Amino acid sequence: MKRVILCCVIFPITMLSFAQKSSVYADGGICLAYFYPGYSITYNYTILKHLGIGMGIQGYTFHTTIPNEFQFTPALYTQLRYKHFHKKRESYFFIDFGANYYAHSNKYWNDATNDYSISENNGTYIGLGCGRNLKPTLQGWQPYWVVKIISNFYRVNDYNITTAQQSIVGRGDATLVVSVGLKL
Repeated sequence: MKRVILCCVIFPITMLSFAQKSSVYADGGICLAYFYPGYSITYNYTILKHLGIGMGIQGYTFHTTIPNEFQFTPALYTQLRYKHFHKKRESYFFIDFGANYYAHSNKYWNDATNDYSISENNGTYIGLGCGRNLKPTLQGWQPYWVVKIISNFYRVNDYNITTAQQSIVGRGDATLVVSVGLKL
């Protein structure tokens, strides 16, 4: 019983001390490829004064691969964030690494000399962006804006018609996103 009481006292105190160094960023935005809405939610923990690490989930609608039509594509990612402070406001730059989750279309496409196909679902997600926190609200929330590039990198099976050689090549597609949200 003493251990249970001790855990009930120490655990909340420990979580409050960690909470001062962590933030949740929740935003909604527009993917500029087709002007469809999307979202992202990131948990960020400050490890140094100007450096934070985090993890999150996001989902936007864009072309994931060349033959795929635009589709809603969720992604899980880890984030590295550099923070710069100016007059109680925070500007930041970040890079995300993770995985996009989608089903490829199984369509083939070709050009004059090559046939291409995608044999695997999903791709590598990389996001790169910057943002700025605005003046905090009375409730303690802090609005912010973000501009970022979200991307999908994937492998393509390439068959050269003239030489009959097969190879695997890397391809990618990206789009610009503008979003606004709240830092909690």
